[in-house]
Amino acid sequence: MSSTHYRLTWLLVFLVGASYFLSHQGVAWGSILGGIAVASGPLLCFLALIKGMDRWHLIGSDQWVAGLAWGGGVAAVIAGWFNGITELAISDWVAGSSFFTADQASRFSVLAGSILAAPFVEETGKGLLVLWGLSSLRRPLRSPLEAAFLGCLIALGFGAMENVAQYAHQFPSGGTWTWKQLLASPRHPTPMLHAFFTLPMASLVGRAAYSPSLSRRVGLVMLGWGCSIMIHAMWNLGVISRDKGLGFDLGISGLAYASVVLVPLCLLVIWGWEWRKLSRFRPACVAPAKAWVRLALLRRIASRMPLHPAEQEALAHYETAMQS
Repeated sequence: MSSTHYRLTWLLVFLVGASYFLSHQGVAWGSILGGIAVASGPLLCFLALIKGMDRWHLIGSDQWVAGLAWGGGVAAVIAGWFNGITELAISDWVAGSSFFTADQASRFSVLAGSILAAPFVEETGKGLLVLWGLSSLRRPLRSPLEAAFLGCLIALGFGAMENVAQYAHQFPSGGTWTWKQLLASPRHPTPMLHAFFTLPMASLVGRAAYSPSLSRRVGLVMLGWGCSIMIHAMWNLGVISRDKGLGFDLGISGLAYASVVLVPLCLLVIWGWEWRKLSRFRPACVAPAKAWVRLALLRRIASRMPLHPAEQEALAHYETAMQS
């Protein structure tokens, strides 16, 4: 499949998934278009930030298209469908229980769905493409930093689609908010917040690519997945507790805005870890040992282009560094 056909296929996947997701929001398409307009501004700023940080071009244009399409057109649909079913099932179960009053049953179903179902389903949906990227996606992932960048793209697409749905419900043409309230909405950092949730899982999946044993690979993937779910669940618990007046606060109310700074910092930490690993090995073809030279070399290696003997030597050194 040519690169153009590959991108058009992912674009079609996104359009079908996004149309299905937005058509089930119960609002007019005029409000949805308004929601898209409001959500696109922060998203473009965040994408520019990620693009600026990827100075080594570790993520190609095909992966950009695939990541955003998966997050906004596939993961959002999976999460919305499963979250709705889970919350409905929990609500029906507690409604017939003598342990809860009607108000308590409503609060419990929302709390259980947000803490148990939503983080599990959403992080799984976002992580599936990163796992697939270890062996496919036109150019397999070859480092924790590459996987982290792809995870960020998926999460940005997912968070932006979630924002579109929320803004559509509050749009001035049919909602309760004014334009001023929409433009000052605290939901603008949501895409970066989702990127922060996904980073542990994505980076450890990339690290697992060079683990020497299957058990260690599985362990790293499960560790990252568990960390992402836990962070996501703690955030949801704090938000639901605040909104429903449950009486406790986890002190993470500012995490959404902090994620705009935390995500770039986490990417720099991952880069620093990888650079430290690579600095222990100095193959002749990449001396002096500068990180951007090594990572640019990895991009060519990951593109499945023919390798020179010196590049093969560098790849052997890199794999040894990642396994140590």
